[in-house]
Amino acid sequence: MADLNQKRDFSHPESEAFESELRQLDAAKFPTLVKWGESRLYEMRGGVTDYLDLVSNKKTKVRVKVDIPCDQSGTVNYVGRLLGPRGTIFRQIQEVTHTRMAILGKGSMRNDQKEQELLHSGEQKFQHLKQKLHMQIDCYANPVDAYYNIWCALCESRKILTVNF
Repeated sequence: MADLNQKRDFSHPESEAFESELRQLDAAKFPTLVKWGESRLYEMRGGVTDYLDLVSNKKTKVRVKVDIPCDQSGTVNYVGRLLGPRGTIFRQIQEVTHTRMAILGKGSMRNDQKEQELLHSGEQKFQHLKQKLHMQIDCYANPVDAYYNIWCALCESRKILTVNF
């Protein structure tokens, strides 16, 4: 398996043109289009491809976003359940499934004031704070292995997120 912490250049050839056109849109007039464009640009920069090449078995990056149900039950701390004590459960799932996972979106940081400052800073790496709370699962491997690893991570996460009262 590839080292997921290793930096790779996933730059998409059209991302710069897409970003300049996106900046020209008025967010007040077209909020849905701007939100969709930012999401698509995030995927392009992350190296997520639209098509898979199964013949050459070339490694690809697969990304899945999982909704964290923070609104359904105010009594259950789903983020705490996923992370476990000092993040041990989260790291263990990543290690076993050969994936990279992150909890992103509004409410993903402990300090709400700091979260608002970073969101309004305009930096690209904090744009995920505009989205609702979610878990992002990435895997860089050949397509069949990548989707299998994602499936395993989803199964393990589902066990934790499913609360039996």
